[in-house]
Amino acid sequence: MSQSRVVIRSKDIPMVERIMQTTGVDSASDVISLLVSRYGDALLTWWTSDVHPCRFPVEVRMPDLEPDFPHDPGVGLGAIDL
Repeated sequence: MSQSRVVIRSKDIPMVERIMQTTGVDSASDVISLLVSRYGDALLTWWTSDVHPCRFPVEVRMPDLEPDFPHDPGVGLGAIDL
């Protein structure tokens, strides 16, 4: 088995430690192996897909909707005057 050295950013160490504690793996190397083996394909599929959030703001206008039934909707409840 080949080996590589990976440097983990200091801000990511707490998450690595949480993963170690939750999963029971013994080292940060095992965390990396776990993540790559379990989630690597899903990450690549997502990364190369076109389902990412829109990068440009989109204005969405909702039409002013009036209720279809200004009277009893048929469930025994009368209209409520507000």
